[in-house]
Amino acid sequence: MEPEKVKGTLEMYQSNPIGVCTSCISGITNDAAKEGIFLQFSKKYPDLKIVVTSVKRDGVRKVGRLNFTIQNGKYLK
Repeated sequence: MEPEKVKGTLEMYQSNPIGVCTSCISGITNDAAKEGIFLQFSKKYPDLKIVVTSVKRDGVRKVGRLNFTIQNGKYLK
């Protein structure tokens, strides 16, 4: 896939109630951290907004982020 041809919004709903694993989201809010797969993918496809949401379960302690949006290597929310 040519990165310049990939545009729009990718909405991902993941079912892990503790959130997206910390290795996968590494670097999205800390420039000094090693880049996780979400940051790498976001930089490779800069015109693609990636929106991640997660299932929530009562009584389950979250470890990673449950919801976030990134684009072009930047954490949006």
